[in-house]
Amino acid sequence: MISWPRKFLNLLLRIALRIASTKLGGLFFTTVQPHLDRALLKASGGRYSIAGMAIPTLLLTTKGRKTGKERTAPLLYLPSEDAETFYVIGSRGGRQAHAGWYYNILSDDEVSVTLSGQRSRYRAIVLEEPTRSQIWRHFLEFNRHFNRYEQRVTREIPVIQLKPLS
Repeated sequence: MISWPRKFLNLLLRIALRIASTKLGGLFFTTVQPHLDRALLKASGGRYSIAGMAIPTLLLTTKGRKTGKERTAPLLYLPSEDAETFYVIGSRGGRQAHAGWYYNILSDDEVSVTLSGQRSRYRAIVLEEPTRSQIWRHFLEFNRHFNRYEQRVTREIPVIQLKPLS
């Protein structure tokens, strides 16, 4: 793996998050970039991604609620303190409708997560208050621009816990 200088990665992260928080950037990061990242992540066994150069990215694989086929989405994640449980948000770049993967986990909460080339089974749990708001604050600390997503939508942005199946 390429070892980028931390200062460069921090700059890249700030730029990417600022762009992603705009309406056009959110559209790009939810429609174009996932296709590019999905291909790169699959080809590299989950090791490399465009977003992953500066943003913690995992591959979430769900079972399609209508087709039953596997559906994979690259998502930004934050780890829990134990580093075994992960959190993702269903912001969809501040778009009005939920992402397809969100509806898939409502139908079947057993998912796969590919991270650093390792694929494991997890249970996806949509968090409720007050835990949802506590974790949402961590996402806002990571990227203060996520509050723009909240301002653009009328739906509540779901926060999902990915807990390893034992």
